[in-house]
Amino acid sequence: MLDPLIIVITGPPASGKSSVARRVTARFALPWVSKDGIKETLYDSLGYHNRRASGRLSTATQDLLFHFADVLLAARQPFVLESNFRPRRDAEAFRRLASRHPYRALQVHCDAPAPVLVRRFLNRWEAGRRHPGHADDLTAQDIAHDIRTGEFAPLDLPGQTVHLDTGDFEGIDFPALYAVIRAALAEGTEEPLAPPAR
Repeated sequence: MLDPLIIVITGPPASGKSSVARRVTARFALPWVSKDGIKETLYDSLGYHNRRASGRLSTATQDLLFHFADVLLAARQPFVLESNFRPRRDAEAFRRLASRHPYRALQVHCDAPAPVLVRRFLNRWEAGRRHPGHADDLTAQDIAHDIRTGEFAPLDLPGQTVHLDTGDFEGIDFPALYAVIRAALAEGTEEPLAPPAR
């Protein structure tokens, strides 16, 4: 039996990761472990007083993200793991995860030109589409710098990487992405998967 599959959806802020994850999880009925989902739950429970407190919650969120990944891998359950992972920051956490539970990864790296991402990042905050705990207005300059310098490059993971240009979200070839995911999921089963619901 093959190692369980993680579909890692990553890329810079405002690259459409959550929108891609939402479609993938709905299409294949998979659990979805989301950085923002965890972080916003913590904001609602513990509050969001200032940027320093937000930073502490970010650290706790990363710990919880990998805890949930550990639990699902122990159950040999395929799932979606979505966050703006940074190779330099997160590589060790993925190595520790693999040492406990060997896995296969299908990485979907979302990206778009830096000016597009920075504009989206600012626009979604100004439009009120982000939880106020993120304080994107205070972090915008740092995030813009990190986007432009490639801090959110693809991870070095065991398995295939799909590069998804999300500059024109409506132009994304989702059927092609679903075909890649379906093939990866089918590799870990003894019986062929039924066609996904339309």
